[in-house]
Amino acid sequence: MKPVSIMWTQGVELSEARLVITAVRDFLRLVYAIGHQAGLALPPTTIRPFGTWYIPSRPEGSPYWGTPWYVDNSFDPVRQQVIGARFLDLVREEPWQKSNPHWDVAVIDHDLIEQLPDHPGDPGDDFAFGVAIPELATVLSVYRLRGLVRSGQRERALRRLVLQQFGFVLGLPYRWRTRQIEEINGRRYCANHCVMQWFGTVEQLARAADRQPEGVPLCDECEHDVIQVMLTRGRGLN
Repeated sequence: MKPVSIMWTQGVELSEARLVITAVRDFLRLVYAIGHQAGLALPPTTIRPFGTWYIPSRPEGSPYWGTPWYVDNSFDPVRQQVIGARFLDLVREEPWQKSNPHWDVAVIDHDLIEQLPDHPGDPGDDFAFGVAIPELATVLSVYRLRGLVRSGQRERALRRLVLQQFGFVLGLPYRWRTRQIEEINGRRYCANHCVMQWFGTVEQLARAADRQPEGVPLCDECEHDVIQVMLTRGRGLN
């Protein structure tokens, strides 16, 4: 299993960063538990929380000198949003991805959109909670969650968002699965009540998070997908 690197921008609160790390850890524990029950011997993995990092030997503004560089080079000043696809392209080309392949989880406090829309529109109409590339990385935003003020609601919503996005990174839902799948805006989601289910608004995310039981509630199909993904990865097909 690949190691997981987690970084976050300076505006992300420490409590939010800790929650992200915990959610990723809990998901990996579930993956190992599912693998163990299926008789799979999964190699160990590690979580590396880098936070907001800088490389002192690199000049400020030079490629990959620190966390701000990713945001600066994927930020659209007109829309005041980070373009998720651009951000992940930068991650894909990291020298460290090439020398030591790993999963990346990036948490930003800026508003996020997957791609620039064809129409100008209002930034409030087009946004993304997170953008992910299977087997590579996700970038997710806490920006829209800051409006949740009811006790514990923002924390529950962030946890559910992290679980869903990290599930995408792991390869869920499995690419050959056909049962209980819905496709929205070109992305596949689980149609069951589980963390891989679609949500399009803050209110929908908050309601789903409020109903979410403890742990990492994957449906039976998604738990089976975990096994399929692990088997496929073991055969070197990913």
